[in-house]
Amino acid sequence: MRRLLIFGLLILSIQSVVGTRTWFDAAAGKANADAFEARQKKGERLSIDEERQQQAWQGFVSDVHPTEEKLAEGKAMMRGGYASAAQRAHIRAWGAETEFFAMQGLWECLGMMLVGMALFKSGAFTLGWSTRAYVTMLVLGYGIGLAVNYLEIRYILDSNFEPLASYVPWTITYDIGRVPTTFGHVALAMLLIRQVSLRTLLKPFAAAGQMALTNYLMQSVICLFVFTGAGLGLFGHLQRYELYFVVLAIWIVELVWSPMWLANFRYGPMEWLWRSLTRWEMQPMRLPQGSGSAVRLEDAATP
Repeated sequence: MRRLLIFGLLILSIQSVVGTRTWFDAAAGKANADAFEARQKKGERLSIDEERQQQAWQGFVSDVHPTEEKLAEGKAMMRGGYASAAQRAHIRAWGAETEFFAMQGLWECLGMMLVGMALFKSGAFTLGWSTRAYVTMLVLGYGIGLAVNYLEIRYILDSNFEPLASYVPWTITYDIGRVPTTFGHVALAMLLIRQVSLRTLLKPFAAAGQMALTNYLMQSVICLFVFTGAGLGLFGHLQRYELYFVVLAIWIVELVWSPMWLANFRYGPMEWLWRSLTRWEMQPMRLPQGSGSAVRLEDAATP
């Protein structure tokens, strides 16, 4: 268990190392761009390589602080039909699913898998820890994670959203804040499940979790309808706080329909398809009459 945890955290650190190097490269790009601009004001001409470096920095700034014209173009594409929305998504996702995934995303996935396996083997996901251990993990996890997140936000606000400062949370401090917060989430969930009086209230969440793949894809379908021109075309119309109402509405839909579905079927639609494909055999879908619900919430005793 300890080896899994150590290896998982070491692999996660690869993303931080790569991110830190990326930030230093960006900082060097800013310093060079400032120097190039000062030279141009004096009437000096830049070399071709220096012009490329200057353009690269300007492209970085444009990504962090896009112009009004670029924002308008993006909104128009998202509010257009499905094809234009897909084109914009493709433009933005290509780098994330290729270069970023190879350099950072792969290690993030592998590291979190190993950490999760370590927690499972330790009994953290099956109520095998004492209440005191969960409370300790909750306090330390949220204490460290939220403190880092607060400092990130404070740093960005104090810099007035300066491009390089806005880049810090996604490069240097990302995992330092995210991983401890995840531990806090795990501890909170286990403490809630341990409360027998809450288990009936938690069954809709268990059902939604058993249909995680179906619900994940359903969120994309719902947001496609809500935000793009294939549906309501609300992209760019809602304030940030209003987006939380959309999130809440989607959660409510999933928490209502998931237990209703599992009252009649063994799996969610996509979970059934995935099981059938991986086992290369059609899996039984419907529950036998009178068998009750497929929702499972383990009744572990409190130590």
